[in-house]
Amino acid sequence: MVTTSGRPNWIVEPSQTLDARVMLGQGAHPMPQVMQGLADLGPDEVFLLVTPFVPAPLVAMAEGKGYAAWTDTDADGVVMTYFVRRQGQN
Repeated sequence: MVTTSGRPNWIVEPSQTLDARVMLGQGAHPMPQVMQGLADLGPDEVFLLVTPFVPAPLVAMAEGKGYAAWTDTDADGVVMTYFVRRQGQN
């Protein structure tokens, strides 16, 4: 489930950011890079994915692997999805 309200307190300055807008515009999918970035996260580190739409299937996949996600859209329609490893997940 993609949460879009009530900014969680775990959102801090991202340790990794992937702006996938150009990649997506060229027909490529950022899933491999996102999953590798998530695997590389340390405790309390945040991964930020920037896209032109809510990446719901990718979020569902990450949540199924033990990550929490929160999505926000800015005034220009740019979607920022933040990921963090859930407590107790290695």
